[in-house]
Amino acid sequence: MIPLIFTIIIALIAVYFYLNTKEEMLRIAAGFVAIMCVLSGLWFAPLAVKVLVVATPFIGEKLLHW
Repeated sequence: MIPLIFTIIIALIAVYFYLNTKEEMLRIAAGFVAIMCVLSGLWFAPLAVKVLVVATPFIGEKLLHW
């Protein structure tokens, strides 16, 4: 659980830098770090969270076309 919390904190900091910087290279690096943190966060997440993340687009699609 601790690695998941660390990756979420790092991803939030990277998103903050991505949104608040004007330099192009820093934006690219912050975006890359945020994406890597999300992927590694999914790696450390419990199985129920992984299933929820994968099932959400399918459930949302059914609800929109109901």
